[in-house]
Amino acid sequence: MRTWRITGYVACFAVGIAASGWSTASPLFGPKGAFSSLFHRIEYDPSEACTKPYRPYGSDRYAWESYKADATRYLDCMKDAADADAKYAVEVVYDGYEKAADDFLQEVKRGY
Repeated sequence: MRTWRITGYVACFAVGIAASGWSTASPLFGPKGAFSSLFHRIEYDPSEACTKPYRPYGSDRYAWESYKADATRYLDCMKDAADADAKYAVEVVYDGYEKAADDFLQEVKRGY
């Protein structure tokens, strides 16, 4: 029962992210962000895959312009990671569904 509840949360999360738009990035080796679970609620942090820029110490115009460009790349990186992880989550949930359906159909074919 607990597995189905978590799978449902992942599916809802993935559908929500997918509705906001897909990225062309595809996951090669699993999720790029970090998933965690606390009290049956899945938390997600896409910043795990990205390098957060540091604010400049001074008021140098070039440093601030560079920081703004780095911040834009950071936000884009997190969006790409979230999109890729949503696609990965959908694939994992669908693969789980296919396996469970195949197992059930094999059980039906075997009979009692």
